[in-house]
Amino acid sequence: MNPGSVGGISSAEAKEKLLGALQARKIHIEPSALRLSPPHIRRRYEHAWAPVAELAERLRPWPEGLLQHILGHERGHILLTHRSSSYQEGRTAFGGGELSGLARISLADMSSDSPRSMHILGHLLDDLLGKGDEPEGRWLSQGGGTHPRLVEVGRRLQRLFPLGYGVDEVARENPRDYFAQSWALYWQDRERLNVADPLMFKLLRNTLLAAAFWKELREVEE
Repeated sequence: MNPGSVGGISSAEAKEKLLGALQARKIHIEPSALRLSPPHIRRRYEHAWAPVAELAERLRPWPEGLLQHILGHERGHILLTHRSSSYQEGRTAFGGGELSGLARISLADMSSDSPRSMHILGHLLDDLLGKGDEPEGRWLSQGGGTHPRLVEVGRRLQRLFPLGYGVDEVARENPRDYFAQSWALYWQDRERLNVADPLMFKLLRNTLLAAAFWKELREVEE
């Protein structure tokens, strides 16, 4: 068996399967999203499904355990749109059905490398890691968690926010924006986050973004 393989499947192959599953089950696009976007955005993509593939690529650096956690819940979806980026916690009608825990990502934000798109995905994670498929409950940043190890992460977030070291005014607004903006800046300007809020930087790096964290979480579940 090659190093980095599990059950005969390499880590790279496992990541490809996860990204494929995310595209099929969790990432959606409004039928009119590309047509109603500005011309420079329409020129960026060869076909209507290209933005879905691009977003999946942006999730590639995320740990497999985190991606598996997202796939393991009914809630937690991403909808690419020509509208403004936003997050809706409750149910939203889409494609003849409903999606719950919906991160709307503007194609304009995604194509401009704005931190806004990753900020909205931070809200999705905060909600999903905090309460999973439960309609009621606390987000991770409010001390929630679908697993005892995630609850501990939530409690640490609660202790960090009042310190006031949020990376910018958005992060200092409230606990939810603190987590979401820190998540966004980790991917856009990691050094800036580390300088402004080293405790948050280390918390993200050593827990939600660490393969070992998710491995230990699975071992506890088993």
